Amino acid sequence: MTRRGNGEGSIFQRASDDRWVGSITLSKPGQPRRRKSIVRERRADVVTALRELQGRVDRGVVSPGRNVTVRAYLEGWLGGLEGSDLAPRTRIRYGVLLRNHALPLVGHVPLVELQPGDVRAMLAALGKKPGRSGKPLAAQTILHCRAALRTALSDSVGDGLLGRNPAAGSSVSPPKAQSHEVEAITPEQANAIVAAVREDPLGGLFRLLLWSGLRLGEASGLRWSDVDVDPEIDDANRWIRVRQTYGVVGGSGRFDKPKTEKSRRDVPLIADGLAALREQKGRQTDAGVTAGPGSLGYGLVFTEPDGSPIDPRRVSKRLHTLLAPIGLPMFRPHDLRHAYATLLIRKGVPIPTVAKLLGHSSPIMVLKTYGHVASDSLQEAAARLNELRAVS
Repeated sequence: MTRRGNGEGSIFQRASDDRWVGSITLSKPGQPRRRKSIVRERRADVVTALRELQGRVDRGVVSPGRNVTVRAYLEGWLGGLEGSDLAPRTRIRYGVLLRNHALPLVGHVPLVELQPGDVRAMLAALGKKPGRSGKPLAAQTILHCRAALRTALSDSVGDGLLGRNPAAGSSVSPPKAQSHEVEAITPEQANAIVAAVREDPLGGLFRLLLWSGLRLGEASGLRWSDVDVDPEIDDANRWIRVRQTYGVVGGSGRFDKPKTEKSRRDVPLIADGLAALREQKGRQTDAGVTAGPGSLGYGLVFTEPDGSPIDPRRVSKRLHTLLAPIGLPMFRPHDLRHAYATLLIRKGVPIPTVAKLLGHSSPIMVLKTYGHVASDSLQEAAARLNELRAVS
């Protein structure tokens, strides 16, 4: 029999299933003594769990008579996010991921007993869980679920409730998300998109997304004071200033600051974008929409007919309808942003510059998303070098 070390308590291997069982007596002044048992696959895991539990009790972090479940902790953690600096959309996303996917699988586990093996089992089960379409959950969804759980449990470590984060580390890595290769559009397709949307009330919005690379939320929050459309301004100095966003979160419209510090940026306003904005201003004037900051429309560039902020949720459906006749029935507003990026790259604009225009924090994101388009540009460059060599 292996001799126990200090703080290990009583440990034995259960004959019925060969699992290891450890127990330890927990006590604090003024509280009754209580025997706590832990079951693990390996003896070493039992030793670690018992020592962590005893250490928490010694530090006064955990009451021996208290058994907080993962569900109780996560629900409290989610409630604590209200009023924080976290973006509302992110708070809602955390709640959906944890309540729909994590809690049904690990919510019953006592928080202090949650192990990396439990998290691995959760990830494996999620890989077999059907999504809305009936197909297994996307790897990206599972990755986000693990990230949300890791973030929540990281706070439990910081609060002294756990000695380590069981959702962190390479041993609980989720499945790798399959990279999505963005399809590059041609200048001819871009012109076809412009022609298809030009006469629509939302045509100005779609054209600006295509010629500026703005996110839909950024364009929805754009004010006339953020764009240089006045005739007196020199064309070389016209800009779009991204300073706020607008979106619908939990059924309510909300203005917010840009997604990241890099998202707060100035984007050059090219001729096609300027034309779209001036036509949009004409539409608002004809409709009697007041552009002033005290009006119903808050001085926004794109509004509903009554001047209220545009509802981004109806924009995708309208774009699908407009582009179906030209063979792009599932083209999303965000694909217009992708189109802007691929057109820039094909024109030889450096990747770091494209990243700045898109508001990405790093050029690496651009390379991951549009690397195949950059490869095409490199092939073109090589062909030109061959032409030079042939001439020499």
